[in-house]
Amino acid sequence: MKEFSVGLVKFYHTTDFFRLFGEEIEGLRERIRARHRQRVEESIAKGYPTENAATPEQSIDLGNRLTDELLKHYKRFNWFAVVSIPASGKEVSYDRALSPPAAPST
Repeated sequence: MKEFSVGLVKFYHTTDFFRLFGEEIEGLRERIRARHRQRVEESIAKGYPTENAATPEQSIDLGNRLTDELLKHYKRFNWFAVVSIPASGKEVSYDRALSPPAAPST
């Protein structure tokens, strides 16, 4: 068995999880690097001294380090739970937030 569901939660065995989500996880490297660079550039534009700011190489290192640590952590597990949360607009979200939780069924 490589996957099963319980309600809105789908459980994936490690092999399927990384097959399905591996590219997305690897994509974090670039997203972290790009977001970090953007924040560095914004800080410099606001007056932060360039000589104290992170270099592009440091942004790459940050993306690699954080992604590698995430993968290292994930590899300790055999199963992963993925929770589906239905999309909704602002009004529906507000109503759901204010609704009392459903009583457990017996």
